[in-house]
Amino acid sequence: MPRSLQYFDSSQSDNVFWPLLALQPRQHNAIFSRVMMEASLIMCSQLADALADTL
Repeated sequence: MPRSLQYFDSSQSDNVFWPLLALQPRQHNAIFSRVMMEASLIMCSQLADALADTL
């Protein structure tokens, strides 16, 4: 990631996602893969609960 984006100044943007611009690519991957794993676990848990209710 270019150094200019690594230390992005939030006062120059109205974008609510500006803190993400300061993250390194590995940090991006770690955050978003964790979010996806948590979402998958929640969906699996809800599906298991729904199936248990039908049995």
